Amino acid sequence: MPPIEQAHTEIAHFEELPKPVFADTSGIRHRRLRRVTYAVGALLLTVLIAFWISQLTGALR
Repeated sequence: MPPIEQAHTEIAHFEELPKPVFADTSGIRHRRLRRVTYAVGALLLTVLIAFWISQLTGALR
């Protein structure tokens, strides 16, 4: 196998641009991803606050 620097490459020329593979014209994927992101963020924030509280209550003893 030749080294990557010497690999043969070509530029693709298209008559018309190909359609996007992940086109989401309805916006459902965007809304779902935003909700999942907010849920994961809220879960991580809850865990972080619980950790802080456990550290503070342990330090007060």
